[in-house]
Amino acid sequence: MNKSIYAATLMLTILYASLLSGYFILLYPSIRKLQEKLIVQKRLHMKYENRRGFAISNHLEQLLTATGCTLFNRHMFIGFSLLLSVVLFYLGIRSFSGVTVLFLSIFGGGLPYGLLRIRLESIRHRGSFEGEKVISEFLRQYRIHKYNLYETLEEMVEHLEDLKVSRRLFFQILIRLRNTGNPILIRNACDLYYFGIHTNWSRMLATNLRMAAEKGVDISLAVEDILIQLRDARSASEERKRMNSEATRMTVFMIPLLYLATIFLSCRYMALPFSSFCKNQFGTSQGLLFFLFIWFSFLFNLLILDCINHRRFDC
Repeated sequence: MNKSIYAATLMLTILYASLLSGYFILLYPSIRKLQEKLIVQKRLHMKYENRRGFAISNHLEQLLTATGCTLFNRHMFIGFSLLLSVVLFYLGIRSFSGVTVLFLSIFGGGLPYGLLRIRLESIRHRGSFEGEKVISEFLRQYRIHKYNLYETLEEMVEHLEDLKVSRRLFFQILIRLRNTGNPILIRNACDLYYFGIHTNWSRMLATNLRMAAEKGVDISLAVEDILIQLRDARSASEERKRMNSEATRMTVFMIPLLYLATIFLSCRYMALPFSSFCKNQFGTSQGLLFFLFIWFSFLFNLLILDCINHRRFDC
């Protein structure tokens, strides 16, 4: 009896094992494809995460280098920002509510980055006007040194004493190019010039520097084309500045004079006492609202004109 039960159990086990083995053999290609798909997805996810982390790290490094902040590297900068955020959170938790403390902590942690961004924008504005001199000097030195990029950059660093922004950026690029042959690091080094000035002509120059450093091609004709575009842009910029200067003078001088003229005409020809005018202008809600609207519009126009007149020079 026991032997028959054992035999039946053994036969069922063999049958089920054979059945499972058959299913596995039939489904093995699909299982293999699914496994390979999961592996590829995992690798792509890891690659995306690494690329995103690298992009953030590279951005901070470019920001610190372009602004000339040699006191911190990117890891120290992140640590300092986090420390400042924690300190402000600790100091504020005693006096403010939770939302206010959180906002204060986030603001404090982002303050160093914000200050560097303000400095970067100032550097970009000053560096954008160096384009024509930089391109002319680069083209001259590049042809003198027989299209040798490294010797050209050395001469650029030595001769660009009055162009401080481009000189510092070229110095950093030269150091990085001499220490690497990796195309990715070469690209990052040359992109530093575009990041530091952030104009079309700086982007084109950075691309040409990368091509010359990576492939050794002659970039003299491409750089000469950039110089031609900059000279055309200079003429257009001078014409735009002349037209904007007229608008600026009209806004700055004409609006206050017209307002004072309306006061004079109202008091002289409409027999309106000056005290009554002041009472109607500042003592009533309609007059005060109208006065504030005039001067807020005036300040807004000045802000727009300032943004237009102090744009970065570009082609």
